[in-house]
Amino acid sequence: MTHSKNKDTKGKIKVIRKNTGEPKNHKTRSAITPSDETTNEFHIEEEQHNLFLNEPSTNQYGSFYMEFSKIDGMIDYLGFNQSEVAELLDLDSSTVSRWKKKDSKLDKFRSSYLFKLDKLLLIGKRIFGNLEDLKEWLETENVSLGNKKPVEVIKNNGVDKVTEVLHSLSWGNYS
Repeated sequence: MTHSKNKDTKGKIKVIRKNTGEPKNHKTRSAITPSDETTNEFHIEEEQHNLFLNEPSTNQYGSFYMEFSKIDGMIDYLGFNQSEVAELLDLDSSTVSRWKKKDSKLDKFRSSYLFKLDKLLLIGKRIFGNLEDLKEWLETENVSLGNKKPVEVIKNNGVDKVTEVLHSLSWGNYS
């Protein structure tokens, strides 16, 4: 979607709204950036809040949940096998297999953790500029994480610690 707002052509502001191409169910916020120093034209680009996951569903009691199949893209990106997914979700591997077959609903705690992981990946994509460089960073031992790979820390309930390291990196601290 592109919106433009024009007043007179004599040095007035022109605003152009760009669609990022993301699905409508992704939460977004706007970022306004000047497009050219010589004109008063600004581009408003929608900034997404989720990378792989859509917003969770809610049941009749107001608790939110997520279907197991919704995490496939994120799990594929991370390269996790069934036992690693089990470790990530603090489940038995056979439970993961059964839940995957039935497309079971994940409880709010596991859903919440997976949303934190998705947010971490989104932050990493913003910092590194693309998913390939983020993936390389996730697979590289990191001094700030005790010489562990960020992906290994994530598997052991370490999303907050890895997010902290990413934020530190974004501020110029070596990580």
